[in-house]
Amino acid sequence: MAGKKRVRRTFTEEFKQTAAKRVADGEKAAAVASEIGVSLNSLRSWKEKPFIIGSSHIVEPTKSTTNLRQEYELLKAENDYLKRREEILRK
Repeated sequence: MAGKKRVRRTFTEEFKQTAAKRVADGEKAAAVASEIGVSLNSLRSWKEKPFIIGSSHIVEPTKSTTNLRQEYELLKAENDYLKRREEILRK
């Protein structure tokens, strides 16, 4: 097998969106991944990604993505607070 290059497959956004929607609608991720011939990790990453459809409509991110966004915002606010506090304490 030396010398053979591995071909990287590409999938359309519509294909990814359809697969992610099937999982979001309750189908088992492993079953969908096996059926369409992709890795489970790829399917999971597609599920986490908000898809842009057309020019104005965005499919809602999954619950875990929303939780990560909330955690990010809380940590960002805490970081800003601590920076201000440190600046005041230096004076």
